[in-house]
Amino acid sequence: MTRKALRGLTTIVVLFGLLLAAPRAASAELVDNSSGPIDFVQFIPCANGEAGEEVHFTGTIHFVYAVTTQPDGSVSYIFAGNTQGLSGVGLTTGTLYHGVDRFSQTLYTEYPPETLTSISTVVLAGQGPGNDVRLNFAYHYTVAPDGELVVSVVNETGGCG
Repeated sequence: MTRKALRGLTTIVVLFGLLLAAPRAASAELVDNSSGPIDFVQFIPCANGEAGEEVHFTGTIHFVYAVTTQPDGSVSYIFAGNTQGLSGVGLTTGTLYHGVDRFSQTLYTEYPPETLTSISTVVLAGQGPGNDVRLNFAYHYTVAPDGELVVSVVNETGGCG
């Protein structure tokens, strides 16, 4: 074998070795794309001219999550969502509130089970000056040992925006 042929073969062997050693791309899978209703009553202390009142909130919450398995075997769960048509009406005054929210979280785990709790805040514009409302939604994410994901809203609180 000539030196030129030997160099060419060596180059091919080195390139092939580098290809085998290169990190493999992660694979992502869309797991869920769903929506659910928002329907609750919350006392808002700054509503009704600072006298406070209960406000009935309605709308839809939209969740999307995907699972990505990394080449090293670890897993990332990516959550995103938004509220749709979120509005409220004061049960005493009839004051209207409107808002939109979006949120995202990423949870990395090598060994389920894992849990994550996150807070998403949305500000709803109210009629008139100084009449905005802030809602906090606490989401709890649980990854079971088998990799199944459960997402739940565990708390809603309201305040002045």
